[in-house]
Amino acid sequence: MKEIIRQILREERSSTQKIKDLISKHGLIRAINAVGGFKNLKKTLGNDIDDVLSGIEPPYFQTLRSYFLDDNLELFTEIFSYIFSEPVRVSPFGQTIANENGNILYYETHFGDWFLNKYNDFGSQVFSVDSKGFKERNEYDDDGNMIYYENSDGFWKRYEYYKDGMPKTYKDSNGDWRKWERDEFGKIKYSSGNDKK
Repeated sequence: MKEIIRQILREERSSTQKIKDLISKHGLIRAINAVGGFKNLKKTLGNDIDDVLSGIEPPYFQTLRSYFLDDNLELFTEIFSYIFSEPVRVSPFGQTIANENGNILYYETHFGDWFLNKYNDFGSQVFSVDSKGFKERNEYDDDGNMIYYENSDGFWKRYEYYKDGMPKTYKDSNGDWRKWERDEFGKIKYSSGNDKK
């Protein structure tokens, strides 16, 4: 019995290595076709699929085309759904990837410039990075109001809100600030700040 298990494990490792060799020598598309589709490739490689797809980095569309992939919309959708860990839609022209809520997860120009976005469960953008390395990060309160923003240039801004979602205070890294006081009906009764805004 032990020998049978060892034989099965050797065969599994052997087929995984053969697929990896096929990818490195002839490209991802040949490997996908050889096993009968991307789903079968995932099944055949198991956890090793992450190693294979780890080489697919932005610019995603240019990278996939370098693997000899034609603009196969169905295949791109399967691969990007795996990469983004959620169902996605790929534009027919192979430049935009959006999630099922319509949020743009990724966009790429024909020149290879790109940006990548991440969203929270409520559809608010929490992170963005582009091909030049510029990054943005946002935080939100439980009501979905943005309470903090920062970018890779060092700029930041903070917000506080009243319970009704109206702004209470604003300040940023440039020294700008603003404060709003409201009456019991929510109307601004007083506003102060350094008037740079």
